[in-house]
Amino acid sequence: MLYSIVLMFVDAFSLTFTLLLIVFLISRLIAKDIYITSKFYALFITYCILDAFFMCDQYLNRRLAYFGYFRDFYTTEYPKSALSSITFVYFYSYGIAMSLSNISVAFNRLSAISFPVYYNQLWKGWKLMFFISFPMTICFIHLWYFMDIKIEYQLFGDGSMVPNFRPDSKVDLWFFLILVRVFSFIVSGYMHYLLITQLRNKISIKKTAERNPVSAAELNLIKYAQVFYFVTTFTLIFEGILMLCGYFKWRDVINLMDRLYLPLETMQSFFSPYTLVYINKDIRQKFFEFLHLKKKRFVKKSTITSAVSFTVSRGTM
Repeated sequence: MLYSIVLMFVDAFSLTFTLLLIVFLISRLIAKDIYITSKFYALFITYCILDAFFMCDQYLNRRLAYFGYFRDFYTTEYPKSALSSITFVYFYSYGIAMSLSNISVAFNRLSAISFPVYYNQLWKGWKLMFFISFPMTICFIHLWYFMDIKIEYQLFGDGSMVPNFRPDSKVDLWFFLILVRVFSFIVSGYMHYLLITQLRNKISIKKTAERNPVSAAELNLIKYAQVFYFVTTFTLIFEGILMLCGYFKWRDVINLMDRLYLPLETMQSFFSPYTLVYINKDIRQKFFEFLHLKKKRFVKKSTITSAVSFTVSRGTM
């Protein structure tokens, strides 16, 4: 009981935090904030919306059932609805979208460092829409293809209920999800290797240059991209272990892994907003001002002018 209450509180707080951050970033994009532009934050906002939708989906399809709530509803009524199949498959479709979005985020940061002159042209218009939409397109194609499968809820002795395929549904969604995650791990891992190499080369120039060729804002977003890669990689390893446990039918181990997997899902869904606010001082201060948790800063006009000039000259973010 305590486990479920703590997790629900964390999820509710994190979901509220994420939605407020989304509203804040959209408002700053509309206001044409020089530090928050669509070239990176359009990706961020889109994936945060998917994260928020995923957590709502998880509570409807899995978490309330796993915590033992609404037993009659989940064992008799809900499996009959078409929504049960859609929400069940979305769990896997979301994992695919997040894995592919890792490639988009890594390429965004790599292009900002490697091709700063062409960065603005690359990440706007239809090209920006492509990088945003291709993970979502694969996600919805996968969801549409498998949405007709039938599920049922298995009731355990401790009162928890877990959704699964009916015996007549011969589908292996885990295998396809792991396959996409491995592909993303290899491609985005190679991009991060190139990114780190380019970053080291540019930072080494600092010793002979008067000004650091890599701005603090760029470094913050690179840190975010690398945390994104670490979280998706850790999720890949955990899901691989969980799939092996299911293959060998290690029921006790699966029960333990399920209890650990729920906090991992929470971390995967909400690490983005927390990480961004933590590593980016400017966004953190402005976000807290937006929430009226901190007094607004008064910046001199000359400071704003120099900041605009520097941003235009950098051609990034």
